[in-house]
Amino acid sequence: NCRPQETLDKPQETLETQKDEPEEVIYKLLQIRGIGPWTAKYIVMRAMSYPDVFLENDAGVKKGLAGLSAKEAAAAAEEWRPWRSYAVMNIWNSLS
Repeated sequence: NCRPQETLDKPQETLETQKDEPEEVIYKLLQIRGIGPWTAKYIVMRAMSYPDVFLENDAGVKKGLAGLSAKEAAAAAEEWRPWRSYAVMNIWNSLS
């Protein structure tokens, strides 16, 4: 388990985002107390510019895909691979 202070003291050992696969970064982020799946995925999507993250539990995504449960939205988003991050951004933009 990684503690936040350890992350701040040794970021190069904890989150080497340039070398790690997105799934590995998500896993490492989830080891930090207070960071949940949404936050970890969002960081990978935005900070790593990873194009294939889908935030099925995001309030904006749920609103934009009204009528679909999170599970149904995730299943529908499979068709958008490997560009699901762009789909999320488009859903958010459609709400403004």
